[in-house]
Amino acid sequence: MEIYKVILVLAIIAAISAAIGVTYMAKKGNSDAQYLMGVAYFVSKDYTKAAELYRKSAEQGNIDAQFPLGNMYINGEGVKQDDAEAAKWLYKPAENGDCHAQYGLGLIYARYNTEQGFVEAYKWLSKSANQGCVEGQFGLGVAYSRGRGIPKDNDEAIKWFRKAAAQNSEKYKEAAIKE
Repeated sequence: MEIYKVILVLAIIAAISAAIGVTYMAKKGNSDAQYLMGVAYFVSKDYTKAAELYRKSAEQGNIDAQFPLGNMYINGEGVKQDDAEAAKWLYKPAENGDCHAQYGLGLIYARYNTEQGFVEAYKWLSKSANQGCVEGQFGLGVAYSRGRGIPKDNDEAIKWFRKAAAQNSEKYKEAAIKE
């Protein structure tokens, strides 16, 4: 029984040491450490501090930090909601194949509520959906059901709604029924 206590104490010491090291590296400007600290602040719901650290990391080109920062701008978490700023930070991860960033860009372009915006939305939603991203599949189903950026096509809409629903997402099953 004593050996387990020793192992637990050593594990706690290791965790504390790691946290101190990451904090030190983040303060010294290490983009990976800044990203990890951003994650920690986001999880603890300190969105302002998370955004600050994600930004520092993202500005150094850390693609892992660019997506969550862009997402925070979409949702106005820790920053003022700003679609242009969100698109700026989502573009590189989306170009590199991040299906969630692609969905985010699709969402932003759809918000423009213009034909050109819908065409761009379709482009990004298609990329996301074709990688199996449930949000992208549902978004593409919506695009087809409404005929925005593409001709209206109920068969295609149903196909994409079914793909999203097949991923056992209750949220998207219910939303597809409403759509």
